[in-house]
Amino acid sequence: WIFQRMEQGTVPSAMPSGAMESVPIPSPNSVTLATIALLWCQNRDWERVGQVLARLGGPGAAGALPRLVTRIVSAMVDCGDVAKAEKIWLEYGHTNSSTGSNGERPAVVLNERALAKLVLGCTRTGQVAKAIGYFRTACEYSAQASRPTSYLTGLLNAVLRCTLDEQPSVPDLLLCHHESEKWQNTTGSTRRGWVMHVAQTHGVRFDIDTYNVLISQLSRLAYKCALQEMGDVTLDRVAQTMHGLYLRLCKEGLAPDDMMLSHLVPMWCHLGMDELATEYWRL
Repeated sequence: WIFQRMEQGTVPSAMPSGAMESVPIPSPNSVTLATIALLWCQNRDWERVGQVLARLGGPGAAGALPRLVTRIVSAMVDCGDVAKAEKIWLEYGHTNSSTGSNGERPAVVLNERALAKLVLGCTRTGQVAKAIGYFRTACEYSAQASRPTSYLTGLLNAVLRCTLDEQPSVPDLLLCHHESEKWQNTTGSTRRGWVMHVAQTHGVRFDIDTYNVLISQLSRLAYKCALQEMGDVTLDRVAQTMHGLYLRLCKEGLAPDDMMLSHLVPMWCHLGMDELATEYWRL
């Protein structure tokens, strides 16, 4: 009611004489509009939310209030309306700074928090291709803008989990024998391989969860190899790849947890690395 009256510009008020008169009041400012938009988010009134954003600033305008856009995208994702969240981010997730790096033209600024929420929304709804695409956008922007990449690790792990049912290809198995080897976007590489290539290209650090996802996926493949012939994908090759990942995480100062060891110990036994398997088994 109050917001409607602010829109009208007047509010009825009782005068000393007892008569009712319309008294002028301020029109809604950006703070008022942002507050009412968040209330409409709770009711999933996305049409009104869109109207508020349009009033605060057109697509690509700094007046779109990045924090408000972030909260709206988050609310939409949490409600399962990822398509609407994507639409809002595409329209209002880009703003222009006052000047570019050389003072020649405005630099595009991405709403990273809203983009991160959108990536997570795509992973939750199984939209792997979109999740990978937006993850790549986040990586490229962080690199161009010299932004911290720590939050990208969580996004990487979420995207990788989307590929749990995707069988590693031969190019994926040529990655991990030596630290110098990189994930390459080669013919036959899976979407998982492409995600890892993007992450490494843009300096995204791996954490223990990243390695757990990769090793658990390879462990599933090893089980399949033990049951049936899979061409160039052999049990020895998979085991060597898993050990390569172990060496890589140790190089980065990480230590395998219990979940990872449950996959690695059988592979070490298969490779004849009994001392290594026994050492961790005692732990």
